[in-house]
Amino acid sequence: MQLPGPAGALEALLSPVPDGITPKRAVLLCHPHPLYGGTMHNKVLYRIARRLPVEAGALVGLGLPLSLAMDFAKLREIRVPLLLVQGQKDEFADEAAVRRFAKGLPRPPTLHFVPKAGHLFHGMENAAVDAVVRFLNKN
Repeated sequence: MQLPGPAGALEALLSPVPDGITPKRAVLLCHPHPLYGGTMHNKVLYRIARRLPVEAGALVGLGLPLSLAMDFAKLREIRVPLLLVQGQKDEFADEAAVRRFAKGLPRPPTLHFVPKAGHLFHGMENAAVDAVVRFLNKN
């Protein structure tokens, strides 16, 4: 599906709610930036979507590219539980940068660092997915 936006159309996928279930919340999964190897068909997001609890009510950030000139100010407005998942070998933000960033948020997020993982979690996808699913099952 295409969603109109100020800079052009955004490509999106929608997973319909199964018959007989009345949703109380929605989950938005955002893929890594396409200019840096991201795609909507990211393995980690696909696996998370397949295992999402129906009642999830939280926000998850995967591999924040803190070293890039991107604005993450909106994360300061988040009022739901927040999980930041980062590869320990992420090319765009090391663990110390993520911890500094997290300290600047008004509501402390849960942090999870995936050992040996880079920005896109290649070869470590299951570790990232498991962390997200555990978090969403609790929140």
